[in-house]
Amino acid sequence: FFFDFCCNMRRCLSQCVRLAKLHDAYALASPSIVTSHRLRRPLLIRNFHSGPRLRDDPAPDAGPLLFGGRDPRAVAQECDVILATNPKEPTALFTKAVALHKLQRWEEALAVATLALDGPLDDVRSGQTTLRLLRAECLYQTKQPAEALKEADLAIDEGAEDDRVHSVRAHCLYLLGNDHEALEAVEKACKTQPQNAAMQHLRGVLLHAVGQHQDALGALNRASRLGPEDPLTHFERGRVLRQLADTEAAMAAFKKAIALDPDLPFVHNIMGIMHSENGDMEDALQAWETAIALDPEDSSMHANKGKCLHKLERHEEAIAEFQKALDLGADKDSGVQAALGECLAVLGRHEEARQALGVAVQQFPEEGALHALHAFSLQALGDLSKAVEAMETACKLESGEAKWHYVLGKMLHESSRHEEAMEALNRSLELDSKTKAAVDAFTARGAVVGSWLGDKEAALKDFEAALAIDADCFRANVFKAMALDEQGLPQQAIELWDKVAAMGQADSKILTHRGKCLVRLGKLEESKECFEKAMEESVGTAEPHKALGALYWQQGKKDEAYVAWSMGSDADPTDVYCHFLQGVYLSEIGEPERALEALDKALHHSDVPPQEVLEMRNAVAETLVYIDEARDKSWDEKK
Repeated sequence: FFFDFCCNMRRCLSQCVRLAKLHDAYALASPSIVTSHRLRRPLLIRNFHSGPRLRDDPAPDAGPLLFGGRDPRAVAQECDVILATNPKEPTALFTKAVALHKLQRWEEALAVATLALDGPLDDVRSGQTTLRLLRAECLYQTKQPAEALKEADLAIDEGAEDDRVHSVRAHCLYLLGNDHEALEAVEKACKTQPQNAAMQHLRGVLLHAVGQHQDALGALNRASRLGPEDPLTHFERGRVLRQLADTEAAMAAFKKAIALDPDLPFVHNIMGIMHSENGDMEDALQAWETAIALDPEDSSMHANKGKCLHKLERHEEAIAEFQKALDLGADKDSGVQAALGECLAVLGRHEEARQALGVAVQQFPEEGALHALHAFSLQALGDLSKAVEAMETACKLESGEAKWHYVLGKMLHESSRHEEAMEALNRSLELDSKTKAAVDAFTARGAVVGSWLGDKEAALKDFEAALAIDADCFRANVFKAMALDEQGLPQQAIELWDKVAAMGQADSKILTHRGKCLVRLGKLEESKECFEKAMEESVGTAEPHKALGALYWQQGKKDEAYVAWSMGSDADPTDVYCHFLQGVYLSEIGEPERALEALDKALHHSDVPPQEVLEMRNAVAETLVYIDEARDKSWDEKK
């Protein structure tokens, strides 16, 4: 009975082999098309990232009926019965490998096909190439494209020259990044199978990858006609149309892909990018939230959502998304560290921003904008020397960027490197002297010229040049008003101070300057009101108190002046001249002990004691000595 069973099974397997050949069983199910998402290094920290190439393929098409329509599971089981008694029976190994391949049990099919190739193949010699191709596809499906390519090349060496082997080679080469070779392989496959939608799809993807966008669109249009229900084809069409700047058609293609399959996260991801490029940030945010719900482990989508939230000025939420992206292993090309650093800087968390931007600078050492952001954080932390170094690097990397030279000039001026500051500001204005960006550079140069060189006329010209570009520039109006005031033109200055006050940005400092200008115009009551208002709005400064005290002193109201200066010392205990002026008053009213105490406080808070303070203290000290000597003499006389 067993002998009869084995003979019958052998005849059945032989029939299976003949049926397999008749029905083209060795025709491999073409590997499903993978979508192309090339990594692109961001120029700025706000670019969105489209993710890596997709390597996880959906299940391949069912393909032709095999084994006369019989269930491959049953065929595999029948093969197992034979292999139990003869583990190297070639026909059974061949048939089982094909059946397992049909069941998409890739690793098992690979192992059986390897056994079949290692054994004698006299009975199925014509199936050796089929086994090579089967192994190649199984290796491809198990994420081993390099090994799959070697197997496909061996099949070609053994005489395989049909479209199936070129299809497998094309997919493997594509995943390995050899786009030009992959294109050659897929072109060969398309010559013999021009109506194969999958091959036309891959051809379009590869043409897009090598920069032949119009040809890519043609191939993908043909693929969409051959397979109109394939969402990935519409997705790839959208990518090519976007590259060709046909935004409306690209959006329609992406929407078509979502309509066919709403569960493709990368389609929602690129929809988010499209919306963001159109300025529709709320729609972009919704697209990325959908994408993340479908694939919460994709770091690039969290990074994109974070950048979107950053643009919407929802910085805390953006930081949380960037942290998620980093936790998920976001690579350096995503620019997450740079975006995270910018968000932290906006929120004033400069130490954390410095750390994040330090990493970003190491990742992208040639990006001048990152060095500039790093410089801002270092400056905010008080490390001005390192901030200047970082900004100098930014200027070297992007020498044609006027704003970096402007910022460098300001930093150098703050570092008392005035000559270098002038060079940087001059360079900034050489690059741009007409746009609104030049307004700040003119204003900064005028401030350096006026304070360092003392050239008030040159400074005034720079302020006027700034206002010629933007008449409502707050800083330029303020500096011009100060320059006019210093040149003895209070009437022109007061007009500007009134203009500045009308801008709604009149703080304590502006009100104090305006009050001093009113004093020079003889409008004492109005100036007093201005000083009092400045005192109400002042925080941590004694400037309006000193000015009001000086006004009272000028009017002979010395007691009121002393009260104003005392209030100034309360507002800023480190203000040297408030203590000095109190000392002057106290010495005049005959209280040298209190005067000496006030003058000692002035000296205590001054790194380099002003000459007038030293002279006043010495005079008061001499007075006290004289008083002490006189008191001692009087006491001796009384004795």
